[in-house]
Amino acid sequence: MRILDFGCGPGPVLGEIMERHGARVALYDRYFRPRMPSGRFDIITSTEVLEHLADPVGVLTDLEGRLADGGIISLMTYFRPPGGEEAFFSWWYRRDETHIGFFREPTLAVLADRTGLAVRWSDGRRRVVMSRSGGLPEGGIRGMNGTS
Repeated sequence: MRILDFGCGPGPVLGEIMERHGARVALYDRYFRPRMPSGRFDIITSTEVLEHLADPVGVLTDLEGRLADGGIISLMTYFRPPGGEEAFFSWWYRRDETHIGFFREPTLAVLADRTGLAVRWSDGRRRVVMSRSGGLPEGGIRGMNGTS
């Protein structure tokens, strides 16, 4: 299994954990590991990256093109809270000046659709799994029922 930890930061903890479990992990971070690994990946993880991107459609389109057949993209970013402006402006997560984009589940579904992906699973708070819109690998994604 080949995994890309996209936006791994200076200390790729997730990648190290996956390697301990036998995965081959490639690392990419715009600032700390700026050489994008080549090839296709079974799993692409991106933890706390999406909210920093000026062009999430472009980045997800690029990542979709790096997926192996049956591969998945696992994203983590806090979903924008329900409610109006008051809820948003009092939300602790938006106070980070490097966070320039905020997402809700329906927004992520539109983003997926625009990039040839589909949301296959979400925890409703901060994690979402996408795969190519053509379908899941046979047997689905282990531990997930393939619904959003």
